[in-house]
Amino acid sequence: MKLHQFALAIIAAVIMVPIASASVCASTTECTFTFNDTAVSQFGAGPYGTVELQLSGSAINFTIDLAPGFHLIDTGVHEAFTFNGTLTGAVTISAFSDNSLYSQDSGAGPFKNPGYGYFSDAVKSSCTNGGGCGDNSLTFTVTRTGGFTDVNQLVALSTNGGPDGYFAADLSNANGNTGVVGVTGFGTTSSVPEPISSTLVGAGLVSLFILRRRPNR
Repeated sequence: MKLHQFALAIIAAVIMVPIASASVCASTTECTFTFNDTAVSQFGAGPYGTVELQLSGSAINFTIDLAPGFHLIDTGVHEAFTFNGTLTGAVTISAFSDNSLYSQDSGAGPFKNPGYGYFSDAVKSSCTNGGGCGDNSLTFTVTRTGGFTDVNQLVALSTNGGPDGYFAADLSNANGNTGVVGVTGFGTTSSVPEPISSTLVGAGLVSLFILRRRPNR
C-alpha cells in the first residue's frame, strides 16, 4: 500500500471511532453544565451559572457557581437544587459548604421545580425569600451504598417537565426577583483525549514513521 493511501486509511479509522461513552458526559470523572434556561422572564438572558460534577473515589462532588447577583433560595413548592440519578437506591447528600442553610430534602419525593418537572433528589434551603440570604456558590457531596463509578450516574432528565432539564435551581437575583433556572443542554468535559482514539492516533503515527524509513523498492 502506498504511503498516502495508508495515511488516509489511518485518518478514516480515527474519524470512525465512536466516542467511548454514549452518556451525556464524555468523561466519566468530570463534567460541567451551564444553567442556560429560565422559567421566569424577570431574570433576563442567561447564562445563570454552572454545575460541575467530579468523581472523587466512589463519591460525586457537586460545585454550583452562580452568575454575579444570583443566590440559591427555596420558595413555595420549589427546591433549592434538584437532580436525577440513573441508579436504583437512595443517595445521601452531605458535606455542604454552608450547612447552616442547606441540607438534603428527605421527603418522599419526587421533588418538583416548576418549569422543569420532577426530580428524584433535592437540596433544600432555609433561605425562603429573595432577600439575598442564599449563597452565590455551594459545594456538597453525594454518596450511595455501593458507590459511584461514573458522573453520568447522577445525570438524567426530569420527568413531566417542559422543557425537561438535567438540573434545576431556585434563585433570587440582585433585583429581588425569584424563579427557577434549568440545565437543558449537554455538559462539557475536559479536553483529555478518549483512550481509544489516542491509541489509534499513536498507532497511525508510529506506522507512518516506519513506512517513511523503509527504502523504496
